[in-house]
Amino acid sequence: MSSHLRQMLLVMSVGIVALLLPAPVRAQDETPPSPTITITESTEDGEHLLIATVMLDGEPLEGVEVIFSAVRSFGLLELGSEETFDDGTAAVTFPEGLPGDAQGRFDVQASVEESDDYGASSGTASFHSDVSVAPVRQMFPEALWSPRPLWPLVAVIGVLLAGVWSTYGVVVVHLLKIHRKESPS
Repeated sequence: MSSHLRQMLLVMSVGIVALLLPAPVRAQDETPPSPTITITESTEDGEHLLIATVMLDGEPLEGVEVIFSAVRSFGLLELGSEETFDDGTAAVTFPEGLPGDAQGRFDVQASVEESDDYGASSGTASFHSDVSVAPVRQMFPEALWSPRPLWPLVAVIGVLLAGVWSTYGVVVVHLLKIHRKESPS
């Protein structure tokens, strides 16, 4: 038997065996339920706290790490984390001095990561800050594309362009003079 024939028989027998074997049973894609998270603020023992309550199907979720973050313009600023107690609550100290928007409000997000029993989830709430930051209205920069360009830059570019085009003009004038001298009169 030639080696080519053997290879063909091997490929065909592997294909037949693969067709006769039962297909693997796929695991059903069931997404676990996601807990609900509510965030409140409270003062306990003279300490100002952010409290997150984690509930799954109406029952408090115990032993889950909750990550508290302040929502900022370019991402999340982590404020701390804590595991939930038997009543489903976790707390961190309120971020004093954290600036808010023009009205003095800022958003806090509490989130839990996915596990085998539940899916990832997060909750957001707004709180009042002692520090408010008014939005700064910035004018356009002094650039060529802005409504108020930088005039020295415009003048320099204008002088450079005038120099280049005047050089082209001088060359054209010299070419015309040369052409007049060489043409038969």
